[in-house]
Amino acid sequence: MSSSIPSRSTILDIPELVVLICESARPADRARLLRVSKLFFYCTAPYVWKEIRGVTTLLKLIDGATIKSEKADSVCSNVTIELDERLDFTRFDFYAPLIHKLEVFHQRTETLTLNSWENLVTRDKPLLPNLTRLSCREAPANQSHDSIIQWVNIFLTPDLVELRVPNPNGDICAMFTWLAPLLVSNMLQTVSTKCPSLKTLEVAPGTNARDSPTIGFNVPLTIGLHEHIARFDSLRTLVTSAAALEPGMLMALSHLPKLEALSVVSSHQHEPMIQTLHLGPNAFPVLERLELRRLSLNGITGLWYTPGLVSKLSSAVIAQPILDEFTPRNWAGELISHVCLQSPALQEFYLDPYYYVTQAVLLSQDNLKLLEQQQVSLKSITLCGTLVDRDVGVQDFACAFPNLSVLRLPSWRVTWQDARDLVARLPNLHTLSVGLDTLQPTVPQAGSLESNRGNRNRLSLEMSWDPLVELSSDKMFKLAEFLYDTWPAVKCEVMPGLSHGQRTNMALQKLNGTISSLERQRR
Repeated sequence: MSSSIPSRSTILDIPELVVLICESARPADRARLLRVSKLFFYCTAPYVWKEIRGVTTLLKLIDGATIKSEKADSVCSNVTIELDERLDFTRFDFYAPLIHKLEVFHQRTETLTLNSWENLVTRDKPLLPNLTRLSCREAPANQSHDSIIQWVNIFLTPDLVELRVPNPNGDICAMFTWLAPLLVSNMLQTVSTKCPSLKTLEVAPGTNARDSPTIGFNVPLTIGLHEHIARFDSLRTLVTSAAALEPGMLMALSHLPKLEALSVVSSHQHEPMIQTLHLGPNAFPVLERLELRRLSLNGITGLWYTPGLVSKLSSAVIAQPILDEFTPRNWAGELISHVCLQSPALQEFYLDPYYYVTQAVLLSQDNLKLLEQQQVSLKSITLCGTLVDRDVGVQDFACAFPNLSVLRLPSWRVTWQDARDLVARLPNLHTLSVGLDTLQPTVPQAGSLESNRGNRNRLSLEMSWDPLVELSSDKMFKLAEFLYDTWPAVKCEVMPGLSHGQRTNMALQKLNGTISSLERQRR
């Protein structure tokens, strides 16, 4: 009988079982699995090497490559890569086909220097033949622009679908590190030839003489960026600087047949003069999403007078708009009205005035009355850092946005009664994020409120749940009971962009667990 039971070694020789083990293992454990056996090595290696961070990890595989690191200061270091004249790529070529995603720079504190590019660029095949995603988003501020472009060029492959060069959506310290336009132009020419399947491109050319004194954007198409960007027939998403808003570039982008999302990041130093262009009825044939970050409010308003760009949009994101001293405090409502008027098909609107705003951002009753008259079709609205005037009630908001399924207005302080009334007035609502006080002295009684048990649609209640850790077990149960009786299909979730500590996450799990228990008991 014992002979029919496979031994431990026999079980570990079953390829299908080993693959399942490798798939379910945590990333940190997969490195250990490589050493279990030859079968485990070949089954685990594709997972371990699928995504690589830091080009030095790759170049160490080349026999004849030497990597030296020297401290430049207490934080930064200079990494020098030296290649011999004769290189052995045997080990490198074994692992190279396994790599699908590469971030060239390991971290922003390491500046890379390669003594010779020749031995890498003269090979008769791509260095990483199956690479589909290439990124230089972690390039340090003092990394030369031409070397960044060099790293991009040596790893380009025909199957590349995503390319991200210094991220214009990066942190505050890196937001103004735009690339010189001439370098970007040369890079795009190379990428358009070598990567015909590219779907996502993130690149940030500068827009004024401070970035490149020798080239502007309004140059003839035969020698400018416009000609090269127009070749990306497969491009679906473009993240770039305000260079995209220059007349020639905007015209070139308007002809891309598959461009679905355009994200533009600017600043006072890099924003061009917005000109009203007549792009024609066939401009931006499939553009659905437009994101504008750090543009002036006047520039944003002016851009929304370009029909070919905005008329077919279904999603708009406006973040950190730059204001001036003449901006009225109810500018947010006026902007929503203007955007919805020029983009009648708009379904989703996101506004985040954080960072540049030094005054309160308010939605007034007049704003909401105007939006009600416009009969806007928005289904999702997120207003970060936006307050609501005291005379605005939930009825005003529900009348202004009757079709909402997602409402995120975390700065709006409402009572539990107001929240319930709001949900009742918005029959399609499934996600609500407002300011509710979980530490009020007593939890309201669901029975004292107008019944809403007929609404069985799922409701995701997003909040900052930090106060939960202060609740007693009794009050936690009463809160769960109130939430379940008020919204039978409720689930309490974390507000997007917030990161809670372990105690808060445990309290939130306890709250949802109690709600689930009540649901089972009352079926």
